[in-house]
Amino acid sequence: MSHTKLDIPSILNNLGFKGIKPLQEELLQISEKYSNTLLLAPTGSGKTLAFLLPVLRNLQKDIDEVQSLILAPTRELALQIEKVFRAMKTGHKVLSCYGGHSFSRERERLKHPPAVLVATPGRLLDHLQRKTFQSRFIKTLVLDEYDKSLEMGFSKEMQSIFRLLPQKRQHILTSATRMDSFPDFIQLDKLKTIDYLNENLQPNLSFYFVESPWQDKLAKLASLLRNFDRESSVVFCNFKKDIDTISDFLYHEEIPHSLFFGDLDQQDREKSLLKFRNGSNYVLLATDLAARGLDIPEIKNIIHFQIPSKEDVFTHRNGRTARMNKNGKVFLMLTEGKALPDYLHEKIIAFTPEVSESNIQAPTFSTLYISAGRQQKVSKGDVLGFVCKIGELDMKHVGLIEIKDTSSYVAVHTPLAEHVITKCDGQRLKKGKVRVDFA
Repeated sequence: MSHTKLDIPSILNNLGFKGIKPLQEELLQISEKYSNTLLLAPTGSGKTLAFLLPVLRNLQKDIDEVQSLILAPTRELALQIEKVFRAMKTGHKVLSCYGGHSFSRERERLKHPPAVLVATPGRLLDHLQRKTFQSRFIKTLVLDEYDKSLEMGFSKEMQSIFRLLPQKRQHILTSATRMDSFPDFIQLDKLKTIDYLNENLQPNLSFYFVESPWQDKLAKLASLLRNFDRESSVVFCNFKKDIDTISDFLYHEEIPHSLFFGDLDQQDREKSLLKFRNGSNYVLLATDLAARGLDIPEIKNIIHFQIPSKEDVFTHRNGRTARMNKNGKVFLMLTEGKALPDYLHEKIIAFTPEVSESNIQAPTFSTLYISAGRQQKVSKGDVLGFVCKIGELDMKHVGLIEIKDTSSYVAVHTPLAEHVITKCDGQRLKKGKVRVDFA
């Protein structure tokens, strides 16, 4: 049996990275000697590539079955891991499975098994119990953000997964925060820990607090966002019940934004992230569901509209900015008379937003929906050619393109969006006519 040969320079080039990081190199070396490894490192430090390199090294070319399982606590993180593996261009298939979309479609795709399967715990357990793929070839199990999986009520599912995967295999666990102990069902003999939490890898953040009377807090948030103008910002709330109130206020203030929380269906969640990524919206209003798994490099500001009670939640929220060695700002919105949390050790500066009644400028891009995707063999190049030729666009007016199973999304310059829809709607893309509209 022949294992995959690691061509690290090509992988780094495909990902647009300049070089391998010390934590990635160390995990690659140590995971070759130890069957159980734990990587602790700050968010945005390169953990995903760190565990994907040993995963790739362990894959055998002549086995057309699932060989590596990667468990992620949220579907967004699962999709992000799948995206990174695809971008590595390894020649091996990868598939992500998660709740909120068609199980039967996943089952059909698993008839041609990927070498790497990325999944959320609940959906993976469904597949294991229904035996939709062979599990006896799995040699590597990665638990990414393992602490969050155990916190989010997946303990029973995780226990069942371990019971259904009895064969000997390698385990790689990752997190940006420490856990005091592991549950009994996770038996990890001779666990080797690689700890980068105290290294100089912490994101380059500046911390500010914004104080206001309770009744003025929403108005203060609006002023703060107007100060940022077109800078991408995530506003975190502790409770999803408050999202609607804040969202209604921002709409009234004519501040465009996307929503991201657990009760949204999967398609709406994906659409919210897509619009935030491609510059159709600059503000993402979210619960802690967005604290992990969102790898959007250009997020400038993190706003804690409600401050979390736990330090690890605070850490993961802040990890959405200052990624890939960039800078970021963190704002804590305090009600007058309330103290800063005890866990806050950073230097924090008072910030008073300038009062402005002007609206935030309209987003540079608008997102268009096209009713064809991977199942129709549509590629990013197809979409680009379609909107440029049929929609009469110059390439410089086209932004991010994303292809889904049965649909595609393309960002185009806002002033030209209506024209593109008029020209493209009902026209032929690949072998069929497609609907085109605002997403």
